[in-house]
Amino acid sequence: MSKAGDAAASADVRFPESVRISSRSRGLLSMIKSRTGIQQSASARLALCLSLADRSEEPDAGEYDEEGSELRASDVFGECRDAYEALLAYMMHGCSAGTGEEHTRDFLRAHVNRGITMLFTRVGGLADVGSLVQPPIVGKGGGGGA
Repeated sequence: MSKAGDAAASADVRFPESVRISSRSRGLLSMIKSRTGIQQSASARLALCLSLADRSEEPDAGEYDEEGSELRASDVFGECRDAYEALLAYMMHGCSAGTGEEHTRDFLRAHVNRGITMLFTRVGGLADVGSLVQPPIVGKGGGGGA
């Protein structure tokens, strides 16, 4: 079994059916949509990835109110839900978030909220979204032989 599979099995991580974001994050998502035209569910997915990639400090769910929108996991993750659950399990495996439904909900909520703030500060328009994705590194000299 892969490392992500091992983490998923040991942490028994399952996404909650929805995640409630803060009122501030709801406002930021609206502004991101007006800047880029990107739907809020896609922005929330990108925000989660940005936050998970920032390993400097784990966000605290207690810093975010739950007065904003409720995002359905099926809308945010769609067909890729299993992959995001495995990613979340892998990330939770190496931190102090613990396990269980409440820890998973708080971990996801904290990362989505922090990620929305990160996304808002980095994206002024649609052209900026491309800069968030790093192209794969390819070898020098093209694909030919010597």
